[in-house]
Amino acid sequence: MKKYSSIAISVFLVVVLSAVALVGCGDDTTGTTASTATTASTETSASTADTGVTESTAPEAGSTTTLPVEKYKIGVVTFDPTDLSQAAIFKYLTGYLGPELNVEFVISQAIVDSNDEFSFYENCAAQGVKGILNLYTASDWRMVFQKMQELEMYFVLPQSPMPDEEIEFAADNPYIVGGIGTSGDYEGFKQMTQSFLDAGARSLVVASGGKDFGVQMFIDRFQGVQDAVAEFEAANPGVEIKVTDFGGFPNDPAFFATQGQMIASDPDAVIATFSGDYLWVQPLKEAGKAGQIMLGTYTSMNEVSTAAAKDGTLNFLVATYPEQIAPAVALLYNHMSGNGNDFRVDGKAVSVEQPMVTWQSPDDVDKWQAVLNAKEPPYTGEDLRAVIKAFNPAATLEDLIALAEACTYEDIVARRGK
Repeated sequence: MKKYSSIAISVFLVVVLSAVALVGCGDDTTGTTASTATTASTETSASTADTGVTESTAPEAGSTTTLPVEKYKIGVVTFDPTDLSQAAIFKYLTGYLGPELNVEFVISQAIVDSNDEFSFYENCAAQGVKGILNLYTASDWRMVFQKMQELEMYFVLPQSPMPDEEIEFAADNPYIVGGIGTSGDYEGFKQMTQSFLDAGARSLVVASGGKDFGVQMFIDRFQGVQDAVAEFEAANPGVEIKVTDFGGFPNDPAFFATQGQMIASDPDAVIATFSGDYLWVQPLKEAGKAGQIMLGTYTSMNEVSTAAAKDGTLNFLVATYPEQIAPAVALLYNHMSGNGNDFRVDGKAVSVEQPMVTWQSPDDVDKWQAVLNAKEPPYTGEDLRAVIKAFNPAATLEDLIALAEACTYEDIVARRGK
């Protein structure tokens, strides 16, 4: 696993904060979460919640409704708790899953560097946290793995599979439980580029973000673009695709001036490896280019991306939704509650790759908004309790993996019986 430099991480944090500032998002996005949440400082312990004993009876075989006696605490590492996509995750965790599973979530403040991250881990351990949901890291994973063993806290990656080499490194570490999520960085941007090329695009501007800083996700996204272009040119002799690499972030004073020049050059498509909804939709509209220059990006299903996809400004979205992290919570819970041995593969951590979700048309937006705004979320408490052994003694790893992989629109509709 490539270790991210402190410069790259700091720059990425700045762009997230800049993107949030552009839409006027403030701390109030997390200020209305349910009482099951605690925001923990990376420097001092902030939790004043109870230690978590509730009246309950032991679950019967097949039961998925009885809450265990112990209330577990789970720490959540985030790059910025006010980011809209992160705030949506916290709302689901604290406002819904917390009560459903009798769990308290302890959420970090913005993590800028490794010191912040490790201070948060120490504070979590001091508060009795038993597991960590790692939405973001500013450190080498292997250092984090060792810290988890030292602090006796279980660790899961809730938004990505765990690479084989990391699983082997942690083979003898029972506190590393695995990773569940999509591998959309490379494949998503390759599909996006292929879609634009098939639609006639011959000149591309690629906002490559932290690629040149060595940030792996940006490297993978750019590589997906390059490979799609190379394959298209090989399949279409004589066709040449112009690719303009526009790197960097909004903290650079020249960013927006360069962005204006990129739009004025009238490319066929803009491929934004970050924050395309917040950083490119409005500039394209102001330049009168919305709907003329194709736009693709990787972001959450939010109100900005929804509106842009509906009006034709955003043409391809590699998408995530908050509830996708639910199976990782279930995996973590099984370990925290003493059933971890039944949820490992050959004694090692589990890695599950979820299917990638994309929006490529207004119809995609409509159908996804219907399931996201339904009475029941894509992953309900009942869904999770069925794959957690403390609730359902018959639960198996195979059941949990099947639930994790069933994250597409069709899967959600089938699960709800609608």
